[in-house]
Amino acid sequence: MTQSKFPQTIDGWQSFITEWRKRKGFVTNWENMPVKTMLIITELGRAVDAHRKDNRKLMEHELTDGLIRFLDLLSALNIDTQKWLERQMRNNERRVYKHGKKY
Repeated sequence: MTQSKFPQTIDGWQSFITEWRKRKGFVTNWENMPVKTMLIITELGRAVDAHRKDNRKLMEHELTDGLIRFLDLLSALNIDTQKWLERQMRNNERRVYKHGKKY
C-alpha cells in the first residue's frame, strides 16, 4: 500500500488497523482488554528504554506500536475516539497551568 492510500482521519486509521489486525489473525475485544492494555504499556516501556539508550528511531517505533495497539483497542471497544478526544480536550483547555501542580 502506498502512503497516499493511508487513512487521513482517526476514524479511518482505527478502521484500517482493525481490518489489518483481523487479516493477521489477532482478536481484540472486551474479554482480552486487560491483556491488550498491558501490551500497550509494554510498548511504552520499550519506548522509555529506547530513550534511555538515546535511540530516537527505536523510541519512535515503539511509541507508534503503542498507538496502533491503542487505536485498535478503542475501535474494538466501540469507543468514539474523535468524540472523546474533543470532550477531554475541552475539559483540559479549562484547566489551569499544570493543573495547579508543580509538575
